Amino acid sequence: MQQKVQFIGTVLHEPKLLILDEPFSGLDPVNSDLLINVIHELRDRGTTIVLSTHQMDQVERLCDDIVLVNKGRIVLSGNVREVKSRFRSDRLHLEYDGDDAVIRSIPGTQVIVSSAGRVTLALHEGTEPQEVLQHALKSVVIRRFEVAEPSLHDIFVRTVREESESVTSAG
Repeated sequence: MQQKVQFIGTVLHEPKLLILDEPFSGLDPVNSDLLINVIHELRDRGTTIVLSTHQMDQVERLCDDIVLVNKGRIVLSGNVREVKSRFRSDRLHLEYDGDDAVIRSIPGTQVIVSSAGRVTLALHEGTEPQEVLQHALKSVVIRRFEVAEPSLHDIFVRTVREESESVTSAG
């Protein structure tokens, strides 16, 4: 409740710039949705909002542009769509009718999660989604085929790991 009162006091005078540090911390889902709606309203009225958070799902829902910081250094920045397009997804989601064994044995893939008629596959380097689809269509009926867009969480983790590896190998 205290967090809500502080937020209301902050936005009451309709600031041109709003800086929010971990604004969803401690909020239940109903109040999180309420805060998201208010942030969208403020943005639509022209308020510039700077959001500092570790919750990448909230960043994906709220932000147009991002700056990812690791150990005080900018490691990635840009428009969310543009940043995501720079990172190839290696995950496929399939829903199908047919033999699970066929799907589990598609060359160039590894099963990540599987349940009856659903599977998430990781693509090995050099394997293209269309190859997987063509192979699957020979043996099962495809109900859904999706190349999973990488999440900002996955992109952040990958970027930070690559940065750490390059620092380690250089040092």
